[in-house]
Amino acid sequence: MSTELLEGDAGVEQTIDVIRGLVDDSLKNPAINRLATEIVARVPAYDEVGEINAVFNWVLRNIRFQKDPVQKELLRPADAIIELGAGDCDDINGVLIPSLLGTIGITTRGVTIAATPGSDDFTHIYAEAMLNGQ
Repeated sequence: MSTELLEGDAGVEQTIDVIRGLVDDSLKNPAINRLATEIVARVPAYDEVGEINAVFNWVLRNIRFQKDPVQKELLRPADAIIELGAGDCDDINGVLIPSLLGTIGITTRGVTIAATPGSDDFTHIYAEAMLNGQ
């Protein structure tokens, strides 16, 4: 699916909405749940820190950071990121990590930041995991 990205805050909101939808779809994907379960298989049950670290380290070892196509904002579903073995920050931190963690019961959120002071447009996103209520 391709759509024109709106300008300013509306474009940021539009992008975040698509990311949320991709994560929601991935949480219902049995292949994503199976992979996440395999990733954490050697971690003791109820060790959320161990599970978070296992997922993060798996992503570091298996997914290459790759920029979007020139002048395009490309947002991939989690299974496509895994198949390709690559993605940019919104793919990896916005979609893949929250999908893998969410499907094994760890709540996450995406945090957007602007690299340019005073800019309304986000230039980076990272995932935060809820751990012990924080």
